[in-house]
Amino acid sequence: MASTDKPKPELNNTPIKPATVINLFGADLALRFLLLATTLVSLVLMVTSKQTKLVIVPAPFPIPMVTHAKFNDSPALM
Repeated sequence: MASTDKPKPELNNTPIKPATVINLFGADLALRFLLLATTLVSLVLMVTSKQTKLVIVPAPFPIPMVTHAKFNDSPALM
């Protein structure tokens, strides 16, 4: 009978290299600055926006008036 023993494979004992760390501090800082800038721009636009509308006042003869819409209540900013 022939031998059925298979030769054992040799183990490669080379050390495993640790994963390289990618430094994304600059990208993180740039994205945070972009977020802050867009937030400030939207806040300034909401506070300083002016809207007008032509309203016809009912009277014996109609009087057209321009009224200004004001943004007084801002529940999103509370």
